[in-house]
Amino acid sequence: MRKGQRKKIFQSFLETIMSEGGKNNQVIFTEPNSGKYIQFISARGDKLLIIDIPKGSFNKEERKRLIDRFHPLLEEFDHSWQAEISLLQGSIIAESIFRDIFLLSDNYSFETKLSLS
Repeated sequence: MRKGQRKKIFQSFLETIMSEGGKNNQVIFTEPNSGKYIQFISARGDKLLIIDIPKGSFNKEERKRLIDRFHPLLEEFDHSWQAEISLLQGSIIAESIFRDIFLLSDNYSFETKLSLS
């Protein structure tokens, strides 16, 4: 899958969790071969998303790259890093994490799990 295709898919799902469902909408993007994933949370009508990046999905080198690239945007919690971001930032950050942090190939693909509630 090409970068432009992925970004459109990311954006489409992020728009969905901001415009449909209820107050606890979530989308998880997972690269199936590695199991690496990130998740986004929002509610219908919200103007911003929360990106939730589970610490358990990162090795030591990935963690360093993540902090170097996105500090001070991310706030650290016990089990994850989070940030409040715009829709445009969401698709850009998702692509950056998979390519620049997890170092996946140019043509990686991903699976999506959507929960609207």
